[in-house]
Amino acid sequence: MCNIIISGRAKKETEKAQKLRETLDETMKKRVELSLHTPNVGMNSLEAMMILDGMNTTDELTMADIIRLRHTITYEIEQLQMKEAQFQKCKEKNDILKNDVEQKTIQLEQAKANAEAALQAEERAKKALDDAKNLVVYTKRDLEESMSALSSPKTRLASNEAALEKIFLSMSKQQERVRIALRRKDDEIDDTTTDKMKGDVRKNEVNDSTETIKKLLNEEKYLRAESNRLDAKAERIISRAQKLEDKANEIEKGEEEAWVQLEEVMKMAQEASEQNS
Repeated sequence: MCNIIISGRAKKETEKAQKLRETLDETMKKRVELSLHTPNVGMNSLEAMMILDGMNTTDELTMADIIRLRHTITYEIEQLQMKEAQFQKCKEKNDILKNDVEQKTIQLEQAKANAEAALQAEERAKKALDDAKNLVVYTKRDLEESMSALSSPKTRLASNEAALEKIFLSMSKQQERVRIALRRKDDEIDDTTTDKMKGDVRKNEVNDSTETIKKLLNEEKYLRAESNRLDAKAERIISRAQKLEDKANEIEKGEEEAWVQLEEVMKMAQEASEQNS
């Protein structure tokens, strides 16, 4: 009975997770549809491929037009993928350099503090002047080495940040080119079965559309996390039910063995009684 109840709970959690995944799919479709018609929203190559693959190509365009349009859009998406990869690689390098600069900056601040402490020690401890001077020499050398060590990564960071900004601008332009190409393709498809958007949103609606896309992205993250949580919960419940079932089987098996032994003892007692008679 307990196992049935637990299995029922696991089934409910799984169903909840499935409903959340369905809601997630609808939210993604809504957000991607809105992104298709919103300028400069930053559509990535994966979303672009999802839109392109999901487009209905059974419209009134000729096969040659379909192939030409798809080839053009595919080329633009491939260019975007290359720029995204460039951007990611440069960003990772930038993060490493930035961390290096932060570490060297900490070392520099520590070296400055050490130098200041050494100077103060020299003033306070006249009787230990020689020792204080040695400490000053050491800390000054440490300060110079730290400043020298910081100079190189700061220069590399500045150079890489400039490259990162350049790649980002190029990637943003490519994202917009891909979005426009997909939106034009979407506008050319004669789809009378759905009330879909046409063209870009009006200029005075761009900010609202962008905010809506951000909210939808946040909703997707929440739904995905909640779905995974419910799936994990269902798995734990199922595992617990299996353990209970295994334990119940062990108890049942032990009871059967006990009854067999009892029957053997009673049989032996009966045989002994008959022999005594």
